Amino acid sequence: MISHDRASVQTEIKPRRPKRRGTLAFLSEFILSPLQIGAFAESPPWVARAMVEGLGVERARAVAEFGPGTGPITTEILRRLPQDCTFFAIEKSDRLAELFRKRHPETTLFHDSVERIREFCGRMGVEQLDAVVTSIPWILMPGSLQERILDETLAMMRPGARFSTITYRSEKFGLVKKFRALMDRKFAVVEPVSVVKSRLSNAYIYRCTK
Repeated sequence: MISHDRASVQTEIKPRRPKRRGTLAFLSEFILSPLQIGAFAESPPWVARAMVEGLGVERARAVAEFGPGTGPITTEILRRLPQDCTFFAIEKSDRLAELFRKRHPETTLFHDSVERIREFCGRMGVEQLDAVVTSIPWILMPGSLQERILDETLAMMRPGARFSTITYRSEKFGLVKKFRALMDRKFAVVEPVSVVKSRLSNAYIYRCTK
């Protein structure tokens, strides 16, 4: 059951009014810890939907979310999950973890580092993940940490499992290009990036298959 203690593609969708508390919390956390948060506002609804679409979570048995922040993408994931699916999230920020629990009080949240994904899967009784959705700031991490987290994550993903991640920089930015090259090495398939209009800039969404 769902655990609730639990060439580029161009897409343009009309924005909706942001949730003020989540936006202010993100801005505050970004100012205090820019290398940990990597974004100054939570994902708007149309970006959250784009992060989840095409991952097959509607048929998943186990799904994990990395860096959910205040939980806007979590909302989109939960809308799609079948009743027998296990879902959990991992958030490192103290303040965002607190706000996430207020927004999704019945969803399992591990307030810790995603590097411990194997341990958290074991605690949830999950042998293999069908999908991973992540908003963590990959390009702000050292390359060695990026690779370690991807290796730990892939070890818990079944063959054919799906992965999505987001950045607010294009591949013209060197650090994005380097991370894209790492994904190309680690995943069997990395789809062309989807470009989605966000509030103040474009969001670049990658979907990969193990």
